[in-house]
Amino acid sequence: MEIIKNPHDKFFKETMTDLEVAKDFMNNYLPPEILDLINLDDIELEKDSFIEKELEEVFSDILYKVSLNNKDAYIYLLFEHKSYTYKKISIQLLKYVIKIWELKLKQTEREELPLVIPMVFYHGRQEWNVGLNLSSLLAEIPEELEKYIPNFEYLLYDLSPYSERGD
Repeated sequence: MEIIKNPHDKFFKETMTDLEVAKDFMNNYLPPEILDLINLDDIELEKDSFIEKELEEVFSDILYKVSLNNKDAYIYLLFEHKSYTYKKISIQLLKYVIKIWELKLKQTEREELPLVIPMVFYHGRQEWNVGLNLSSLLAEIPEELEKYIPNFEYLLYDLSPYSERGD
């Protein structure tokens, strides 16, 4: 009998690539201000993966295309299944967002970049204790210089409070 590597990864991908499950999850857990703007009726699963080879054992990714005001938008789900939080998650998400944008620019003639909403789906032993935006990784920045710093916030779905084992 073959041992399944990364069973959480496989379970997550199998579950969340079912579009009905993904729609149900998003309807229940995306913030209302996002749900009011996107159309989940035409949700599509994108096939491209943006996980780097050295991170394949750490992260699983799923990218969905939805309509936002009749334009393409993407919800990027990153499943973090380690038993500890990852402090540099914002940097990793930024890399993935840039890769998505680069790919979309190559695939289309449009010069507009699609919106990408990163979401971290985490379950581990500890509650997530990492800042939800890129700027939380930076040293203190004078207010006058904030406009020069790229920043974004990601959505977090933290299952750690519901798990006894968390692994």
